[in-house]
Amino acid sequence: LELLYTHGDMVQSLPPIAISLGGNDSVPVLAAAYFKSEEYAARFRENAIVNYEGSKTIPSSGSLEEYTKLNGYSSLPYAITLQAHPEYIANDGLTFMNTSAHVQEVGHVTESEATTACEDAKKNFDRFLQDSLDTMIAIGITLQWF
Repeated sequence: LELLYTHGDMVQSLPPIAISLGGNDSVPVLAAAYFKSEEYAARFRENAIVNYEGSKTIPSSGSLEEYTKLNGYSSLPYAITLQAHPEYIANDGLTFMNTSAHVQEVGHVTESEATTACEDAKKNFDRFLQDSLDTMIAIGITLQWF
């Protein structure tokens, strides 16, 4: 997956109370879950299943509800962070386009890189929108917001 990097602020490591929810060679931590203690982080990590991309996801006990019944609500993460910016999809992608123009203006990317990123965002807008919504819904469910 090619990503537009603007200023090299990728997360490189996490504290012991957090676990990575996915990453790659370029960005080691794309998302992270934070827990009340190292014990809860370790328990969640041990009970996670590996998805088709090799990332660990929901507990292997079958569902988040089952995991919560077995381990209690305090075993769930209290925060989830994303390296990506799902809000960039706002305003029909205008937020991303404006951000791309700005990072080009200040010299973080070339005009060609900004143009390519914007063309890709326009071409894949529907997928980006759906992925952003799916991600936020999954986070809300995991944090027991609904």
